[in-house]
Amino acid sequence: MEPGTRIWPENTVEADQMLDEVVVEAEEEASTVVIRELLRRTDQEILCHLVGVSPTEFEQLVGALFRRMGFKVLVTKATRDGGIDIIASYGKLKAIAQCKRSQGVVGVQVVRDLYGTMLHENAYHGFLISTGTFSKDARNWAMGKPLYLVDCIDLLKWVREYGKTPEQDPPLI
Repeated sequence: MEPGTRIWPENTVEADQMLDEVVVEAEEEASTVVIRELLRRTDQEILCHLVGVSPTEFEQLVGALFRRMGFKVLVTKATRDGGIDIIASYGKLKAIAQCKRSQGVVGVQVVRDLYGTMLHENAYHGFLISTGTFSKDARNWAMGKPLYLVDCIDLLKWVREYGKTPEQDPPLI
């Protein structure tokens, strides 16, 4: 190494950014391994796995799927996240997401809370991703709003569609 070569950032902000990038890369690699394994399983096995992982692992996996859709993604800290698990941006548009591991039905209050958080954060869209389903009231309340309710069926479609790497895609004929 040449004299004067900098091996560590000059300030804590730069150091934090470098560490964040390393953490994101590690999370992405771990999620890629998990997604690759999930693609070998049946839909029922995938759902059982998703319900069984920790909330943080579930959020990281959903974040990886958003990245594969072309979003820039920040998975928030596990505590005091203000109801936001993921911040995703696509160009200048900001979206927030909340992830719910549940085998049950997500009610309208959770959807209302997400919408309020979305407005407070000036987000363009809100995503509520669940391993369960949404009540009829929740779906009706979200109608006409920039909210996307992703239930277990939609989540399975995401895993199957966005979980593939380009080399896993079937050839176009």
